[in-house]
Amino acid sequence: MIFLSFLYFFVFLVLALAVKAYPVKRRHQNLFFSVIVPFRNEKRYLETLLDSLKKQSHRMREFIFVNDHSEDGGDELLSGEELTLLHLYDEYGKLAALAKGSRVANGEYLVFCDADCKPRWNWLETLNKRVHDDAVLFAGFIEIEGSPFFTLDMFMLIGIAAGLDFFRIPSSCAGGNIVVRREIYEAFLDEVDGENSLTEDTLLLHTIHKKGWGDSFFFFDPDTVIKTRGYATAGEFVRQRIRWLKGGYRLDLRLFVFLSFIFVSHLLFLLHPLYLIPAAAGQFIFLRTLLKRFHRRKLLYLFPFYFFFHVIYTIVSGILFLFLSGEVEWKGRKY
Repeated sequence: MIFLSFLYFFVFLVLALAVKAYPVKRRHQNLFFSVIVPFRNEKRYLETLLDSLKKQSHRMREFIFVNDHSEDGGDELLSGEELTLLHLYDEYGKLAALAKGSRVANGEYLVFCDADCKPRWNWLETLNKRVHDDAVLFAGFIEIEGSPFFTLDMFMLIGIAAGLDFFRIPSSCAGGNIVVRREIYEAFLDEVDGENSLTEDTLLLHTIHKKGWGDSFFFFDPDTVIKTRGYATAGEFVRQRIRWLKGGYRLDLRLFVFLSFIFVSHLLFLLHPLYLIPAAAGQFIFLRTLLKRFHRRKLLYLFPFYFFFHVIYTIVSGILFLFLSGEVEWKGRKY
């Protein structure tokens, strides 16, 4: 147990060094972006998103919205706007929506954004400065609107993914804030050939690495962070975490080993609380290093509460994942 506790501390110390050393690259260019937004019964969010997109300072862009069988009239809200509106008919799901949008896109780079997101006015302008030729897939961070606590959790998860990416270990990325070269995404669609994935963003990341098409890169710039809505219920939060586990654990053995290490460590530490101290120290150093880069260190006041919450929910999610082998419900569908 002592060895496991200090190994856990060492792992997060290494991840902290990785996010501290993660580079920020700047380019002088004027890229054309195709922003693709799949939506399903999200009318209540579309007006806010559309207003945010209209205010983007970067003018070299187009907006493509893809209706995934919505029944709330969201497509009617978008009619008459300066955008391309597409509909799914025989296909369904986010991957199918992104695929349909990508086929009519004109941009060299595709930008994926969820319907419940709210980007800053200079989001695309900042992406234009940060995208570079050394990678083909770029991932940004997510902030949960109105919830510093869950924002801390989201930064923890994406920060771990960025730290692993520093060592060229693909894990995951936030599907609502992704930039990918169009020809790479076309090759990805040919590779998956209509497969419907629980986590299409993670599948994209791992396919790129496995095929050797190029590198991935995480944005460490506060202006690339996107806000998204909070969780309506605790059940929605848990279902999302289980969906991520089910969709990603098979994609890379190293990721499976890492997730298993975290789950087993948290379970044993909870049975022997004294060993939580080195684990908490490791997580604190990691989060402090990460949040400093995004000017969000004030979130650390939540850490004592968040640490125990994180330990408990990873155990609960892991147990549900192991013993509930049924379908996962997401946005009114079962997968």
